Amino acid sequence: FGQFDLDSLMWRDSQVWEIQGPIFIDTERLAIGSMAPLADERSTPRTLGATWLGGRLQIDAQVGLTGAMPYMLQASLSEGRLEKFADELSPQWRDLAGAAFAGIRIEGRGTEPDSLTGHGRLQLRDAQIYELPLMVNLLKLLSIRQVDRTAFTTSNVDYRIQRDRVLLDRVELSGDAISLRGSGELDFHRRIQA
Repeated sequence: FGQFDLDSLMWRDSQVWEIQGPIFIDTERLAIGSMAPLADERSTPRTLGATWLGGRLQIDAQVGLTGAMPYMLQASLSEGRLEKFADELSPQWRDLAGAAFAGIRIEGRGTEPDSLTGHGRLQLRDAQIYELPLMVNLLKLLSIRQVDRTAFTTSNVDYRIQRDRVLLDRVELSGDAISLRGSGELDFHRRIQA
């Protein structure tokens, strides 16, 4: 039994701050967050928490250390900032702004890609996601509201993971001038089918 209490660490060129929460390891499994058994029966389960991309990250996970090595991870990010995402992880995406809420749960076994399953949700609020081309931006002139060049200000995406595919069950992009709704899929090689 133990407790993470780290000031910060780097993950893929992104800094994660204030990492705190329980950890457990024995000969059978490694568990963090609420998946870790309690050292004291009077304690309440706690998730592993951290500050990441300006928001609050929570993680619960476990991996078996024998046999097929089954694993499960669930994580959520609340109030993450798209500006921080662009600065730290995707500098080619300039002028992103807004709040991100995300959740994911994945399960699988060892390094077997066919065993990977999961689901999740991504929501963006008060966002500036895409700058409109001039012709579409002219539609905003018909609006009574103040004109800007932001195409989409909110987004909702529900997805499932099956093996090497991400199935986009619902994709909604909403803005002042246009809104888009659809579904599709993409694979881990970034090939998209809409």
